[in-house]
Amino acid sequence: MDIDLRLLFDLARSAHAYHKAHHKIEVVVTQQTDDLGIRLCVDLQAAIPDGAVVFAHLSGAWLGKLSAVDVELFRDADGNFVTIGPVVGQRSALYIPYAAASNRGPGLYNLELSVQLIGNDLETFTEVGHAVVKIALPEQRPWRRMLFFAPLIQLSMAVIRVDDEVLPIEIRGLKTMLGENLTLSPQDITDLRTLMKAPVPDDLTTPLQSLLIRIPLLTPESTVELLAEVARLDGAINAHEFAVLSHIADLLEIPRKHHAELLAAPPQQSLLAAKTS
Repeated sequence: MDIDLRLLFDLARSAHAYHKAHHKIEVVVTQQTDDLGIRLCVDLQAAIPDGAVVFAHLSGAWLGKLSAVDVELFRDADGNFVTIGPVVGQRSALYIPYAAASNRGPGLYNLELSVQLIGNDLETFTEVGHAVVKIALPEQRPWRRMLFFAPLIQLSMAVIRVDDEVLPIEIRGLKTMLGENLTLSPQDITDLRTLMKAPVPDDLTTPLQSLLIRIPLLTPESTVELLAEVARLDGAINAHEFAVLSHIADLLEIPRKHHAELLAAPPQQSLLAAKTS
């Protein structure tokens, strides 16, 4: 499967058209957290085909759906917070950044899950199941979009800096990749510059874990492919870049015989705008 981080945002804008819930299913939920939010692994107790998508909205008992803070991310067509995860093997993963929904105070909220089959036009949705789980939200912090992408930026800078030479084309290229399908505000640009100038962590395990927690669509293989595209910003992957990418692949437990295969040929799409097939 090719990579498409932007597809999730496009799906969110179309999600307002889905039918009201009529097929309740049981779910088993486990959780994993990082410094920005919570990832929920949802086991669907029904025969749901791969390729389905789970749309999840947060709501209060008397307040209705919570509104989204960001004007583009985690936002459906009606302005409500929504988070999305693909279904693979009757399991879906969802990430909820605590600051991205106007939670109106800490407390217990409903997470309304709608399992949808998507038509070939990516605009037609058929609901095949729904469920509601309880989730506790802490006091809301200010939303900073680039902090959500911080693990990706840290890993990208680890690749860019590995040869001890940071070229303007690499910095411009990374900014272009992140801003290609998102409108970056002045605050976003300031935060991005700060993150790009920060020291690269000695241990890349933590940013790798956070990246996979925050973007459920990413697999270990597609993560390496994303970072390989960053390495190609200044030309072909050199020996230093190959070494750090291979190290990242090791951390992701990708068999070494596949490393060269993943890094061999550049994909024909941008970092945030690839097609899914």
